[in-house]
Amino acid sequence: NPALAFCLAHHDFLKEGVRPVLGWASTTLRLKQRDILGHLGFVEMEMCVRMLAKVLPETVHVESARRLRDLLRDTGALVWLEHLPQINAGVIALVADERLRRWVTPKLLSEIAEAETELERPVVAPLLHDLQLMQMALWPSKGPKKFQSVAKLRQTHHDVGVEYCERMEEARLNCKFPPPPLPGTKEIVPLSSPEELTAEGRTQRNCVASYAKWVESGTGYIYRVLHPERA
Repeated sequence: NPALAFCLAHHDFLKEGVRPVLGWASTTLRLKQRDILGHLGFVEMEMCVRMLAKVLPETVHVESARRLRDLLRDTGALVWLEHLPQINAGVIALVADERLRRWVTPKLLSEIAEAETELERPVVAPLLHDLQLMQMALWPSKGPKKFQSVAKLRQTHHDVGVEYCERMEEARLNCKFPPPPLPGTKEIVPLSSPEELTAEGRTQRNCVASYAKWVESGTGYIYRVLHPERA
């Protein structure tokens, strides 16, 4: 159970303010895995031991361990995790957010669980969150859509993004971008205005222009990549 071993090794981070006594490790290692979970603040259940054993080692870091601890307290989340052969960062991000879970199907979650791109950080979850925000802006009364595949989700995100950009053009062009956090290079160029972001979206034929408010808020920044490939 590599994830449990990681959590035990980072005891100080999971139990802040509690200094382990001398010899705590040798004493704790004699316990059953379920009891070790309880010692670390997890729910003491065999099901939680099984769920943690599915977590891929590359996925685990201190913050994800804390998130897993909260996640394994949620009986609704455990139902989603039970059928999966393995758990990665993408799965954790989707299942941990009850709002995103309403858009997910077991088939989609299984595809994400097998994706190497979702191993260390979530990729689909931010995309789905972005789609959710655009739909709320365009059609506030429309409910969530259940997705069976990542390909269908990406296509829907693109289609909704195009309409969002068209309908929100005036608001988007009035956004004020902060200075880029990194100056960039000849090959990696910061898009420092809504106009540049819009032009990039048209050139790349994608919905990157829909991120104008996201950039304005200071959450992140978008760069035009020219080499070694266009991105």
